[in-house]
Amino acid sequence: LWAIALALLLALLGLLVFLLQPKRLAARRARLAPARLTTFLEATGGFDGLLRGFVCRSVSPEGEVSGEITAARPFLDEEDLLSEGAAALLLDSLTGFALWASGFSGFVTAELGLKIEEQARSGEQMLVRAWVKEAPVKPADPRLREQAFLAFELRRAQGDGKLLAQGHQTMVCIASRRQRLSWALQLRCPPLQDFIWSRDMKKLKEFSVHSMPVDKVSTIRELIALKRDSGTESTPNESRFSALAAPRLLNVMGVEHGAATASMLCAAACELQAAGGGLASVREMNVYYVNPVMAMQTVHITAKWAASPTPAESTRQASVFMRSSERGAVLARGRISVPAPPPPKSVPAILQRLPGEGFVAPGLRPLSTRPLFVPGGLGAGRIGGFRSAIQSQVTRRISSDSDEDPDTDIAGSNDAEDDDDPDADDDDDDGCARRLLKPLAPARHHASASDEELSGDGDLGASDPLQENGVDRVQKLLRRPSPRKQHIANLEDEASEEDDSGDSGPKDQDGKTCGESLLRRRQPTELAPHQ
Repeated sequence: LWAIALALLLALLGLLVFLLQPKRLAARRARLAPARLTTFLEATGGFDGLLRGFVCRSVSPEGEVSGEITAARPFLDEEDLLSEGAAALLLDSLTGFALWASGFSGFVTAELGLKIEEQARSGEQMLVRAWVKEAPVKPADPRLREQAFLAFELRRAQGDGKLLAQGHQTMVCIASRRQRLSWALQLRCPPLQDFIWSRDMKKLKEFSVHSMPVDKVSTIRELIALKRDSGTESTPNESRFSALAAPRLLNVMGVEHGAATASMLCAAACELQAAGGGLASVREMNVYYVNPVMAMQTVHITAKWAASPTPAESTRQASVFMRSSERGAVLARGRISVPAPPPPKSVPAILQRLPGEGFVAPGLRPLSTRPLFVPGGLGAGRIGGFRSAIQSQVTRRISSDSDEDPDTDIAGSNDAEDDDDPDADDDDDDGCARRLLKPLAPARHHASASDEELSGDGDLGASDPLQENGVDRVQKLLRRPSPRKQHIANLEDEASEEDDSGDSGPKDQDGKTCGESLLRRRQPTELAPHQ
């Protein structure tokens, strides 16, 4: 009896020593992982079954998986390029398998991020690498769950191995205490793990008959069968869709696969982009999972633009929400970046000048603030000080030929002029009309014009009346009575009185009276429309 008891004790100690060697068990598990992954991909009828063409090259005990896959159907889109759904499937499936190979089970995806650098073309060979970035650590707070952080890379096998896509994933543990205990026993007892594995693969094959065969799947977008909601009206900034969680879109737990959810959100963003005339492709995605999507459940997806792109941005972000109903609980949400639409072609400004010296350039150029040319020698100035400029120049001209003070107004100057001797006016070469009202120089404003000649008391400064009324404003100013016109009218009255008395007054070189000559020379001129 003592010998039997001693033998049992030694056997138990040997078994404990064997089970307490995690490195040795991890190496065995990693050695069997490639074959088991192939068996799983062939047996499952879920979304992972689309990866049957993946060839696993190596699996490390630390949780790193590498292999190759060819860009072929159903991973391609309508343009024979690798779709964003295929890249999301490679990321989600292989990172989860890498975590399983490192000795952890019972984890689901909480966040998935993917950035597509370049899309592979049909027939290209691609290298896939997924690894555990940070192994799960039990948190100090029992209310928190264990988290694992994983990474993913997709490169072109030929040439320089250019990076095609890269991503990250956050997984949390949702296993119960019973599931945790069962998995711990499987890790320490390889025969038990082999038995449970064989049993699970048989169950997967039985359920796979209800799924669509892989060879009948043309594209992932065709598989998810995204439809627009007929009861709601879509706008250029928002669209609503619906989809069904079919058996081929599920994972091994019987809920919708995380990559299938990401594919639906990306498809909704692409449909929103295509409705606006843009390129329907995805540059980057960040998907957050809130609640699981049950099998054969109809989900409702809303896609809308997050913000308008700036000219410097090359992408545009869309916010996409998946709900159990139109106003139900949020199941998943994502932020999808798609190429921004090309900017509209700019209309070139019209650079040709309109006829005339003063002009307003049409098109996109601002209104001209150059001084306006007034034909007929009526004076010049900016539009705001048109009348004041005429008045000030007439005053200076009259005052320069007389002995009066330069600040004397027009009426005072003319009263002084009327008292002069008419006989002295006959000796003047230009006649009395030229002396009373000397014609102003043509108002052609060149760079040599002084600021005093181009400004008047009525200058509006920063405001430009040309932008308010245009030529009508100028014509209105011309039609308004001015001190000079009033003075002309006074001269006409005096000339008519002299005709009645028999004295026609001083005459000019043409034999006309001062008033007639003045009217002939200073007749107001209307502006043409182009001036």
